[in-house]
Amino acid sequence: PYATVEEAVENATDGSTVTVAGKVHVLNKNLVIDKDLTLKGEDGAVLTFADNATFTEGPKLNLSTEGLAAYYGIVTATSNAKVTLENLTVQGNVKAAASYSHSGYAAVYAVNADVTMTDCVLKDITFEGHLKGMQTGFGIYAVADSSKTLTLDNVVIENFNKAGIVARNAIELDIKGGRVTGWGKNKYICQNGIQFEGKATITGTVISDLVYDGENDSVALYNVVRDGTTSTSTIQNVTCSNVDYAIIVYAGGTMTVTDSTLDGEAHAYDGGTLTIQ
Repeated sequence: PYATVEEAVENATDGSTVTVAGKVHVLNKNLVIDKDLTLKGEDGAVLTFADNATFTEGPKLNLSTEGLAAYYGIVTATSNAKVTLENLTVQGNVKAAASYSHSGYAAVYAVNADVTMTDCVLKDITFEGHLKGMQTGFGIYAVADSSKTLTLDNVVIENFNKAGIVARNAIELDIKGGRVTGWGKNKYICQNGIQFEGKATITGTVISDLVYDGENDSVALYNVVRDGTTSTSTIQNVTCSNVDYAIIVYAGGTMTVTDSTLDGEAHAYDGGTLTIQ
């Protein structure tokens, strides 16, 4: 056994599994994973970071159509790695997060990596004093310039500042079960539940408490497609409650919704296609 999770990850060989003991692990630096690796938590395993932790900023994609900033992730997956997280809680430190507010941070930040998460909880990805109106603070932020996957099975995301899940560019999103819970009515920032650009399949997920008391609105399922690209999404048995908008689909997006409960407006704009059955 290694003394710290950071040390275990650094020394792990490609394709191996790191078992995380069932206790709170306070990281002195973020976990940057650039190899095929599984982090499997024993019951009660929590990853968080110290007030004075040193974070390595994640890579930035050089896409002319996407002005992406680089982010900090408590867990950062990169370099075409295949990363699996099982039975883990990843918890932000709202006091320490202020140091990383400029570039923003996420519980899990994936750049050109395939990420699979099962039975995980991501929470407290916000700032001291809670919501501050910053356009950052994500449960998961995944982006790629070639086809990659983000697969979530029974993942809970709560107490985040800006968005529960963001899947940009060439990320294919597959979500089964789980929930995304926002702050409810607030006057500081509009929040999105799941914002995606590529192909998405979402089944049995609950998205709730996304209400902004301001000029804009919060959105549970937000299909944002860049100019010249297309996206097909299938939404089944999903519940959206206490939200400003349940669904927004923009041009290039095609979404089919079946057997779902939508407590909020649903719209397609600028040539997007939305079918609710």
